[in-house]
Amino acid sequence: MNLLNLESINISDNFINDLGFYFICKGKFQNLKELDVSLNRISDKGVIYLTEANFTETLTLLNLAGNDITDSGMRSISFCKMPELETLNLSVNYLKSKTGFHLSKCSFDLLSSLSLERNKIKANGLSNIITAKFFSNLVTLNLGYCRLGNDGCQILTEANISKVVNLNLKDNIIDDDGIVSLCKGDWKNL
Repeated sequence: MNLLNLESINISDNFINDLGFYFICKGKFQNLKELDVSLNRISDKGVIYLTEANFTETLTLLNLAGNDITDSGMRSISFCKMPELETLNLSVNYLKSKTGFHLSKCSFDLLSSLSLERNKIKANGLSNIITAKFFSNLVTLNLGYCRLGNDGCQILTEANISKVVNLNLKDNIIDDDGIVSLCKGDWKNL
C-alpha cells in the first residue's frame, strides 16, 4: 500500500503510545497536512520523534489533545519546524506555566488557532505566550479551564489580539474585576 500521498491522518481515540507514534513519525508522508493523534497515550518521549519527522514542514493541523504531554514535551515541540501550521491543539494534557515559555519560542508564523484547554497554564504562562510572534495572528484562542484568573484577563487586555474572533475563557476563576479588564481590551473582531 502506498501511503506517500496521504494528506490527512486521523488515528485519534486509540491506544497509541510512544512506540506507535515513533513509527508514524518515521513514515514517509510527503504530502501530510493534517495529523490527529488526539486521545492516545503519547508522552514527552514520543513527542521527541516529531522533531525528526519528515512531514512537519507541510503540516497545517496538529492535534495532540488528550495525551500525556508535559512542559518537557512542549519544549520538544518548540524545536519542530512547522512553517505551514495553522491549527495546534494541545488541550487536556499535563501542560503548566512553563509551556508558555516554550510556545513563545515557536516559529509558527501561520498559526491562527491555538487550543490549550484544561491545562494549568495560569497567568504567568499566558504572559509568555502573548510574546510569541504568532500570537497576533490568532483567530481562535481556547484557554478554557487554564486557571488564568483576573491576572490572565489583564494580560489578554494588554496583548495584541485584535484578530481573535473565537475566545474561550470558560471556568478560569474570573470575577467582576477580570471582566472589567477584558472590557478594556481591543476586541473589534469578537
